[in-house]
Parts: sequence; C-alpha cells; structure tokens
Amino acid sequence: MGKRPYVIGLTGNIATGKSVVGRTLSRLGAEHIDADRLAHQVMAPGTPACKEIAAAFGAQVLQPDGAIDRRRLGAIVFSDPEALSRLEAIVHPHVIARTRQRIATSSAPEVVIEAIKLFESGMVRSLCDAVWVVTAPREAQIRRLTEGRGLSYDEAVLRVDAQPPQEEKAARADVVIANGGPLEALTRQVERAWAEIGRGDLAQVQTSDGKRERTMDVTIRRGTVRDAQGVVDVINSVIEEGGLTALYPTLTVEQEEAYIQGLGPRSALYIAEVRGMTVGVQSIEPFDAYTRATDHVASIGTFIYRNYRGQGTGRRLTQEIVRFAREHGYEKIVFFIRASNSGAQAFYRRMGFVPKMMLERQIKIEGRYDDVVWMEMFVTPEVKAPAAPPVSQAVPEVPPAAAAVSSARAVPAVDPTVGAVTVRRARRGDIHVLAAIMKGTMRWRSPPAEQEVLEMLFDKGYWLAISRQGGGLTGWRAENLVMCIDDFCVYPSRYYAEVGGPLLETVETEAKALSCEVAIAFLEAEIAPEAIRFFESQGYERQEVRQLFSVWREVAQEFLSDGRFMMVKKLRERRVMRPL
Repeated sequence: MGKRPYVIGLTGNIATGKSVVGRTLSRLGAEHIDADRLAHQVMAPGTPACKEIAAAFGAQVLQPDGAIDRRRLGAIVFSDPEALSRLEAIVHPHVIARTRQRIATSSAPEVVIEAIKLFESGMVRSLCDAVWVVTAPREAQIRRLTEGRGLSYDEAVLRVDAQPPQEEKAARADVVIANGGPLEALTRQVERAWAEIGRGDLAQVQTSDGKRERTMDVTIRRGTVRDAQGVVDVINSVIEEGGLTALYPTLTVEQEEAYIQGLGPRSALYIAEVRGMTVGVQSIEPFDAYTRATDHVASIGTFIYRNYRGQGTGRRLTQEIVRFAREHGYEKIVFFIRASNSGAQAFYRRMGFVPKMMLERQIKIEGRYDDVVWMEMFVTPEVKAPAAPPVSQAVPEVPPAAAAVSSARAVPAVDPTVGAVTVRRARRGDIHVLAAIMKGTMRWRSPPAEQEVLEMLFDKGYWLAISRQGGGLTGWRAENLVMCIDDFCVYPSRYYAEVGGPLLETVETEAKALSCEVAIAFLEAEIAPEAIRFFESQGYERQEVRQLFSVWREVAQEFLSDGRFMMVKKLRERRVMRPL
C-alpha cells in the first residue's frame, strides 16, 4: 500500500460554505470526502445505523419505504440536545469507519474530509493532519438556509442556534477561512492557504549537479495582466515573511497590472502554476533602460510561495528565463539579493550564478539595514528560432494571449486539419475563451456573463482543449467516488472526436487519480447528435438512475434535472467502496 495521504479536516457550522471550500480544494487536487453525505449512506434503509435509529426514536422517523424521514428526525434532534447526542452516538462510528476505508483506498496525495461534526465525532484525533474551519456571519447562514435549502426563517434560526459558537471551532483550527464576502474572495483565501501548506504530487529528480531534488507537476507560462492578482498574492507573501527581498512595501493589484502592461519587447513575466494556481513568478527586463551600453545585460526578480521552494519551481522558472534571455540577445543576467537570504544565494549558485560583490547597508526597511549581494551569470545569445504558428482564432472572440498556451500538454489530433490539441486546466484569465466556446451550444444561446463564468470556475474544475480549428471545455467534479461531468462542449461540434477525445481522456485520468469508480456525463436533451455518438465511442452508455449502485444513485440524483439524461462509464472494474 502507498504512503498515507495528508488529511485535512474541513468543518464549520451549518451554511458557512464548507462545501464551496471543499470543492475548491478538490479542484486544486485533493480528494474530497463529504462525511455528511457518508452519514446519509450509512443511514440507508436496511443498514445497521437505520435500524438503530428506528429503535432509538421510534417508527415515526421512518418513511413507508423504510428510509429515514430526515425532516421529521431533524425536527426532533435539533430541538432536543439530548436526542441529538443519541443520534450522533449511533451515526458517528459508522461514518468514521467508512471514512477510514476511503482514506485507506485513496491514491490522492491529499484528502479533505468535510464534516460539520469533525470535532464532536472524534475524526480530528483519529484521522486528520490539519483542521480548517470555515466561518460566516449569522445573517449569511440564515439567508443561505432559507434561499438555498427552502427552510422557513424559524427553521433556519433553530438550526443555526442549535450549534456551538463558531469561535470555539475557530480557536481549534490550523486554518480559518472567513466566508463573509464574495465568492472570489473566498476562493482566494482557500488558494492562499493551500499554497501555504505546499501540498502537491512530489517526486524525486536528479539536478544537473548530481543532487536529488523534490519536484512537482509545475506548469511554466508567460504571464498576462489577468494574472496580476495571483502574482501580487505570491509577491506579498514573500514580502510579509521578512528578510528575503528588498521589495517594500506590499503591492496592490493595480500596481502589478500597470507593471505588466508596461513590459517592453525584451521584458517578460513568467508564472509557475500548480493545478491552475500561481505559486511562483519571475521577471526579466533590461538592466538599464537609459543607456544602450548595457543592452546586453538583463536583471531578474524571483518570488515563490514558501512551501513551494525546494521542489523544482525556482529551477524551472530560471531555466525559462535563461532561454528567454538567449533568444532576446542578452549576454549576462544580474540581480541583487539580500545578504541575509542565504538560501536563495545557495540556490542561484547551483544554477550557475556567481556572487561578485557586496554593498553594505544598501537597503533600509522599517529602520533595519541589510547588505545586498550582486550575483551574475553569462549566457550565450542564440538566434531566435521562427515562432510556431499561432493558435487559430477559429473559436470566436478568443484573446490571443489567453489562447496561445506554451506550457500545456499537446496530444496529436486524429484529423490533420485540426492540428495538435492542447489540453490544460482553465484559469481565471480564460473567462473569455470559455465564453467563446460556450457560444452557440444548446445550453448557452448567448455567451454567459463574465461573473457567471467566474462562478462556474469556482464551483468545479474546468479544463480547456484548444486546437488550430476549434476548442472544447469540460466542467466536472468528484463526488463520493463519482466523476460528475455536467459541462462538456466542443466548438465546432464536428470536431468532437478530434478535440473532445484528448479532453475527455485527460479528465478521466484525473478522476482515476482521485479513485473515482464511475464517470457520469449529464447531458442536455437537445445536445448535438455528434456529442452522443462521441460519448458512445468513448465507452459511455445511456442509463437510468435506477440502474446505478445506491451510492452512485444518490450522487446522480443531485445532478440530474429535467431536460437531462445520463451516460455512464465504469472507470474501475473493482469498486473502491464495498459494503463494510
């Protein structure tokens, strides 16, 4: 059996936004286990927990088919603390056993357990490496319960007030996520906290000097103005650490946007991404813009989240910067580094930079002086190779900067007229690309608003496929070992096989890495016939909800709505979750 995953316990009171945080962590690569959903499963008709609940609370809590009447049971336990304790004493041991089984069979490096009773159930002591708590204003909780779940105001107040004060949970947390603002602010908090723990798929590689180094699946690409927020988050985190950079004070998004917009033809900003999140940045620009005498010299600046250092991120960024320098006629790269930052000096020496001199008391931050070290490296200029043909604008209104992605995986297309298909995770900067691909499909008769696309990106993981003649997108998430595909578009639709094939293959691979047992595509009834034939060619079969296993059925019922049907494909012959 492989190494045990790193387990995050995610909790918070009712309607604080735990599920949104859990889905965001899933998008970042963690396997998401919804313990509250597992509680529903262990209470299914005929299970030991169901029988124990009926014995404890009477036949009045059962429906005619033997299922628990959750509304009636809730009315009993939420108004009587002793009754709630009796229910939890029955359910929690079954949920912990099922959760432990899920963790033991997971192939993901990180697992997130979402549970409203994380502390009370004992999961923290027995299962979790870290605890994240989501908080929200009381008014927001009540509003979400009444508007989102259809409860009356009195029912919502009863449920909110039946739970312990949020401050008690926050005091026991390793990370606190405050969900009192817009969705984008919540997502940024989660991404920042995820970056701080530095989780990822790590492997060992040998560097050019023969040393072993941890590395992860890092994507390096050119930055654009749309990356300003992520860049600022990284830079400010390094500034706030103290003692590492001469840049001071912290930056605003507006300042970074102006900087990126002002980059000249021999300047560039490179982004390091892990699962679509910016974790490092490096800039290169002429050393002195006021004289032609130093046109051969470039200066650089590097910023990486603390827990992503020593994992290959800086090495990959620097290799890309050196390549850029050679292609643009630079002969030497220089920079100043704080004398107190010994770790960065050692890294750059390994990369081939040489310390040349020290300037004493060169910087002064909040009354403290520090020396700086001048480091430099000579590079051999190269004649710039002819640029590869740009990505075609066959997909309407796709911005060139967003469409031309150099760092994603290319999969040969079947049809030579389509060309290579690039498949990668969608980012915030891809909003216009996503809207363009959605345009003209059955679901979107006009491009959705930018905010709507942004909310879709936060709700689930989106992937893009871009080729010379068309593009595709898919939105999916894993729910209790079920891969749920509820957005899949290819434009133009005649390229479903050529563009959709590599796209579907990629996300299925991601789902298998999260131990998903089955993939279910939820398709619009009016979807193009080409799409149905495409899914059939990929091994999907049209099925009804009643044909699914009970665990899969429960998930499918949440996604299936009027005007939709399911196509199903097993991803594993042997199920991960079998009856205990």
